[in-house]
Amino acid sequence: MPGFADLVLILFVVAVVLVTNQLPRLATLAGQALQRLRGKKEDGAAAPQEGQDARSDPPADNP
Repeated sequence: MPGFADLVLILFVVAVVLVTNQLPRLATLAGQALQRLRGKKEDGAAAPQEGQDARSDPPADNP
């Protein structure tokens, strides 16, 4: 009968395999989420809500 350490190792390997198989899907979901956040940020910058400052942050790549 396998010991506790063996069971933990088996579960770890199964978890790694499952995550690896889902990486393309996770990358797609992350990309979609970033696009939504960027879209909301641009919409918010175009029409600042009451109480928000009209200034926008400078781009990170252009200091």
